[in-house]
Amino acid sequence: MKKLKKICCLVLSYAAITVFEGLLYAQNEVQTLNSEITCTAECPVDGSMWMGTNGEGLYRIGKNGNKLHFSAESGKIGSDYIIHICFDKNGRLWVLDKSGSLTSYTHEEGFKKTNLGIGEISKAILLPKEEKIMIAGVTKFFTFDTKSASLIELSEIPFRPNELRLSSDSSYVWMFGDNKVAKLNPEGTLSEVKDGNDVSDSKPLEFETYVERKPKGAGISWIIVICLSVILLSILFSFLIARIRTNYLNKKSSTHSDLHSGASEVEHKTVVEQAKTEAETEPEPEPEKPVVKPAKESVSVTKFEPKNTEFTTRVMMLIQEHISEPDFDVEKIAELTGMSRIHVNRKLKAEGSPSPSVLIKERRMDMAKYLLLQGEISMSQIASECGFRSPSYFTTAFKDYTGLTPTDFMAQNRL
Repeated sequence: MKKLKKICCLVLSYAAITVFEGLLYAQNEVQTLNSEITCTAECPVDGSMWMGTNGEGLYRIGKNGNKLHFSAESGKIGSDYIIHICFDKNGRLWVLDKSGSLTSYTHEEGFKKTNLGIGEISKAILLPKEEKIMIAGVTKFFTFDTKSASLIELSEIPFRPNELRLSSDSSYVWMFGDNKVAKLNPEGTLSEVKDGNDVSDSKPLEFETYVERKPKGAGISWIIVICLSVILLSILFSFLIARIRTNYLNKKSSTHSDLHSGASEVEHKTVVEQAKTEAETEPEPEPEKPVVKPAKESVSVTKFEPKNTEFTTRVMMLIQEHISEPDFDVEKIAELTGMSRIHVNRKLKAEGSPSPSVLIKERRMDMAKYLLLQGEISMSQIASECGFRSPSYFTTAFKDYTGLTPTDFMAQNRL
C-alpha cells in the first residue's frame, strides 16, 4: 500500500516538473546564428552564457545545453542590434541596444525594457566598483546607476568610439575610435594615446527561438496534469474499496458458517429428545414456534480519504527550479508561495511531508549522486549545480548525509 502511494506521488511530481519546465522554456524552431557576436557575459547565478549580436538579438546557452533566442519581435528587447550586456553583483542582466533602450532581466521579474531617451548608443561598459554602466552615445558620454536606475550626462566626445574597455586599475575607460585610442579621465577630459587595432572572430551556433508563453497552452498543460492526477487517485481509491469489500465478504462468510453449525447441533439434539419422549407416550402435538432468525451483524466501513499532496508538489517544483542557488532556503519558499515560514511548515506537515529544509537537502544530495555517477563534469561544477558555494563545503555536506566522500561514493557505485 505504501509503495503504491509513493509511486503515485513520484509520477505526479515528475509530470508537474515536466509541465513546469515546458512552460518556463517554451521552444520552437531551430535558428542558426549567422550575425557577428558583439558581446558576451556569463551569469553568476546559474552559469549560463548570454551573447549579443549585430542584427539577430540576444542568445542564451544554459549549462544544461538549452539554447534560446530573444528578438525585438518578441517585445523582450528594444532592438536586435545589441551593443553591450553585463551582470551586476546582484546577478541582474543589463542589455543595451543600438536604439537607445536599456533592458534588465532576472529569473523572478523577467524582462523590463526602458527607453533612455539618449538616441543611438555606440558603446557601453560596466564599472563594477561604482556599480554603474558607462554609455557612449554619438557625441556624449553618460553613466547609468544600476542601484538607483538613474541616468547622468557627463561630457562631449570628439569622435565616435568603436570599442570601450576598462583599464586594469578600474579607474579609466579606454575608447577605440577611427585610428585613435584615447583615455577618458574621471573628470571627463580626454587624452590621445596611440593607434588601435580591431580583432573579431565568430563561430556558427544553432539556437531555439524563444516563444512567449500562451495562456491557452498553459491551460491545456494543467488540464493534462489534473486529469492524470484524477486517474491515479481513482485507481488508488478503487483498489482500496475492493480490498475493504473482500475483507467484509470474508468476515460475513465466516459468521454465516458459525451460525449454520450451531443451528445443526440444536436441531439434532431436539430430534433425539423428541424420539425418546414419543417412545414413552404420545403427547398432544404442540403448535410450531416461529423460527427466530439471527440478526445480521452490522459491519462499519471506514471511508478512505487520500491525502492531498498539491502543496508538496508545488514546493518540490520550486526546489527543482532554484536547486543551483546557494541562498535558496525556507524563507525563499515562503516568499515565492506568498505564505509565512510557519504556514509553509504546517501545510507540509499536514500532507505528511518533511520540512522544507529537509526537502531541499534531499533534492540536492540526490542530484549530486546522479552527477557523480555520470562522471562528466568536475567536482566544482557539481557543487555549483547542486547549490553549494565551494567544493569543500559540498564534500563535507555530502559525507554528513551519506557517510562517504564524493570520491568514495563514485568508487563504490560505478561499474
